[in-house]
Amino acid sequence: MRILFGGSFDPVHDGHIRTALALRQLTGCPAVYLLPAACSPLKKTVTADHHRLAMLELAVAGEDGLLIDSRELQRPPPSYTIDTLLDIRREAGTTESLAWVVGSDSLQFLCDWKDWQRICTLAHLIVIDRPGWPWPASGPVAGWLASLPACRGADQLHYAPCGQLLRLSLPPQPFSSTDIRAALARGSANTTRPAGLHEGVWRYINDHHLYRNGNTAEDA
Repeated sequence: MRILFGGSFDPVHDGHIRTALALRQLTGCPAVYLLPAACSPLKKTVTADHHRLAMLELAVAGEDGLLIDSRELQRPPPSYTIDTLLDIRREAGTTESLAWVVGSDSLQFLCDWKDWQRICTLAHLIVIDRPGWPWPASGPVAGWLASLPACRGADQLHYAPCGQLLRLSLPPQPFSSTDIRAALARGSANTTRPAGLHEGVWRYINDHHLYRNGNTAEDA
């Protein structure tokens, strides 16, 4: 079974890592794959791909069972989840269980994703509840979610290759890439590491002058 956890990771922070570790433990999966997105049609990244990948590598170093899948950075943009899942399903074959992870905040915009209704023909869907983002109560996404078989426990995901829905409530993480970028842009993080930022990632950011004075990584 493969747990697939995508994101911009701009920058990666402790909330990402703790969530990935919790997913690995709850599902009993040997590895969780973190997939940094290239240019998303729905969410602009601030920092160049090679910097985000380097920071992610620093953050997962020494974390057992956390692996990086950088395929989206190796394809021409934009990044579409469905294309990534099609690619991984071709590699995995028809019987291996795959599970794609999203936050409940992403459900509000799922209709904007390319071929979003095909996701569960290729993988299970794990939705992590996010404070302030209620479960869709009406509309096409709500109907689609209601049509998916709901897992009573994470172990059930192992017994089918795709098609099931698992909703998880994990301890909320008080870290945000947006807040970290804002602290760095203010210059307050030059001497004080922002909460939730891995020390190695912080050093990398300082060494490469990322997120400062409104500069993007293309300027660094």
